[in-house]
Amino acid sequence: MSQREQINDQAPTIGPDSDPRGDVLTAEQVAVILQVRPCTVADWARRGIIPSYKLGKFRRYSKKDISAWVSTRRSSSAERRPLN
Repeated sequence: MSQREQINDQAPTIGPDSDPRGDVLTAEQVAVILQVRPCTVADWARRGIIPSYKLGKFRRYSKKDISAWVSTRRSSSAERRPLN
């Protein structure tokens, strides 16, 4: 078996149901999820309010981190709300 065939056998399979980007989101995608403007997402990220990371010169967001952040915010706001 040639070296090229060995490399091809080890390469991950990318099909129509797989996302090669994993769980990486842009500010625009996070804005849709949170129903805010993309500039608000970027501002929150710069201020450390929302979890993010730099990927080269771009700021990106993890679906898992955003989901956990929303869950935390949802539960903490429910605790602060007085029950009538």
